Amino acid sequence: MPNKLVSLWKSKFFKLALLILLFIAAALIIMAMWLGQEAGQFVIRVQSGDVQKTIAVTLDLDEKNPPASLVADPMTDMNDYSPRYFLKEDYQDLREICHNPGWSQKDNNSLYVYTFYIKNTSKSGGVGVNVQLTYSNVTNYCDEIIRVLTYYESYNVSDPRLYQKPDSIERAATLDKYKGQNLEDIKIEYPSYIITPASFRDSSKSSGGTVFDNQSINIGFGQGMNYVKYSVLLWLEGDDPDSDYFGAALFNGTIKFEMLIKVVM
Repeated sequence: MPNKLVSLWKSKFFKLALLILLFIAAALIIMAMWLGQEAGQFVIRVQSGDVQKTIAVTLDLDEKNPPASLVADPMTDMNDYSPRYFLKEDYQDLREICHNPGWSQKDNNSLYVYTFYIKNTSKSGGVGVNVQLTYSNVTNYCDEIIRVLTYYESYNVSDPRLYQKPDSIERAATLDKYKGQNLEDIKIEYPSYIITPASFRDSSKSSGGTVFDNQSINIGFGQGMNYVKYSVLLWLEGDDPDSDYFGAALFNGTIKFEMLIKVVM
């Protein structure tokens, strides 16, 4: 399916060299510690007794000893196209893109996809987890035009969630292409998005911040119910007014993402 070309000038001379390091870590956190003496123990204290609640991240559900963390390869030479065909009403294309675990580059390096499993490895009962995504190592304003979409599947299928750093309408209005327009007429949420992007949770630092820290997922227990398949999709939005504003400054920009998944009570 064809990508939407942002501009001829960009297609020839504005190929962004974006280095994305996506580090995904599963942290088995103690939710009830006695004066800190049990730090490092993967235990939740409950009224009925000590019940061990553990999770793992893996690319293979049959893996006997899942790693404590997953590290994805860097993605370089990322284009500022807009690969939004997977944001259709039925999300069929999104399901196909996220079908296979692991990482992949799609559509001429315009889309980065990382899919993995969050598995409930407790001895009994379901478990709740919280997912947090932070970013750091930002150079050349890459955080201004990056888009982050998350999506997971289990016996229930989640609605995709889309995140972006808030655009500056006032900043975009200084450009010739927007001059003479009312601020409210400058499209910050793009017509082709059927999902309204949520703002990054915290973007106060120039070199990093928090994309989200409040994704709650319940994972069941028992064969076929004890995992979710979780995907992160990243792309540079070439139609973002900030892409026009920062222009060539974006060239050779970098950004690093880190995901923390922890057990909650």
